[in-house]
Amino acid sequence: MQRFKTVLFMIAVAVVFGSAVTGIHLLSQKTMRENEAFLEQKSLVELFNLGKVKSLSKAEMNTLIQQQIDSSEKCIDPVTNWQFTIIKAFKDSTQKELKGYGFEFEGLGFWAPIKGKLAVSPDLSKTIGIKITQQQETPGLGGRIEEEIFTTSFAEGLTISPPKSGKAFLYMGAPELEPQKGSPQFERKFDAITGATQTSMSMERMLNDFVARFVRAMNNRKEAENGI
Repeated sequence: MQRFKTVLFMIAVAVVFGSAVTGIHLLSQKTMRENEAFLEQKSLVELFNLGKVKSLSKAEMNTLIQQQIDSSEKCIDPVTNWQFTIIKAFKDSTQKELKGYGFEFEGLGFWAPIKGKLAVSPDLSKTIGIKITQQQETPGLGGRIEEEIFTTSFAEGLTISPPKSGKAFLYMGAPELEPQKGSPQFERKFDAITGATQTSMSMERMLNDFVARFVRAMNNRKEAENGI
């Protein structure tokens, strides 16, 4: 009889603790999803410079995203068959005037995968922002691709109109060296991170790859809409 009671007690304890652990897990999963959603919204606000993130509550940020961001349309690159979501950002809640397009990119950095978003002007001629959403590069070196020292040139506007045959969309260069006017690099150059050449070269490769895909896909989309 005593053994039977002991077994019942152990089962009861297991049920109670098991339920508690399950409850904590479900609660933490919900919190993680909410945090991921918040970080995604924050990245879009920063990418398109829609507002001052530090002064926005989660509710205000959510409203801003709902009113000024549309991510409902898919597009495909006819060459690589890369399918992606077109991120459309509008200047205000009326959604009458487009502020820019955005798309996600990813590739292998020096140590691990790098993911981010690039925003471009409505006419697809210039960049208007970049946001690195995932990276594990060396802190203080390659990890600085998240900082303004790297992102500023993209916000100021790098040319991404189709280059001449055999030329790149974007070029990485040393911060202290300016390309000559008229050279392929002029207005297409972003500064490398000092001491992080491999990370910078990785960014150059993946950005050129994904910008080419994006421009092809968007031009193909336009031709299809115009019945060409």
